Amino acid sequence: MRLTALNSSRIQGWISELSRTHSAKTVKNGYGLFTAAVNMFAPELKFNVKLPQRKKPNLYTPSTDDIKTILKLSEGTELHRAILLGAVGMMRRGEIAALTAEDLDFKKNTVRITKSMVRTSKGEYVIKPPKTEASNRTIILPEFVMKELPQEGRVINLNLKQLSDRFIKLLDKADVPHFRFHDLRHYAASIAASSSIGASVEAIKARGGWAGDSMMKRVYINQIGDEVDKDTAAINQYFEKKLV
Repeated sequence: MRLTALNSSRIQGWISELSRTHSAKTVKNGYGLFTAAVNMFAPELKFNVKLPQRKKPNLYTPSTDDIKTILKLSEGTELHRAILLGAVGMMRRGEIAALTAEDLDFKKNTVRITKSMVRTSKGEYVIKPPKTEASNRTIILPEFVMKELPQEGRVINLNLKQLSDRFIKLLDKADVPHFRFHDLRHYAASIAASSSIGASVEAIKARGGWAGDSMMKRVYINQIGDEVDKDTAAINQYFEKKLV
């Protein structure tokens, strides 16, 4: 279609058609790409359209009792290690799947995050650098978590689908409400922010690798400070007390 034929009505129709089969986020991303192209070649064109509202998912955040239950049932398995890294280390599924013993420092009890496993459009699993600078980080973990990790090779020999499938089966066996593996991060963050610990936003973002504004990015780069160190110690002490 020629640029001169574009108008708000036609673009709104396109958005409505996309919305029938795609999520609000996908539609918004598609419209963003479209407007970027139009602004480059025909900046005088302006459209008045309404994008679909993103529906807030009704997610379940697991409790400490839920975490203890699934940890007990998964003892001695690769899934057990993955749950610990998610629920205590705030690590993403892809980060855990890409982790190797070379990323571990058993003397300092640290895990270095520099890569992530992703699935390509062809269904293949590849290891790539994290999407954001904030995701490159070093996490200090409690000793009880480090003891569960291997001294060589991959930390878990599972791809993303295998990890998710085994996690769902574990939840069924444990008879706890279903939640995503990703929600282990939400659990860890909510615990860190709770009155029991009261960790700073900076400490939580630095541990979980969440992106933020320019000030937060400076925090990621210079995260070794007294306050962040205190919060990290408090987070680790909580999990050592509650999950061991």
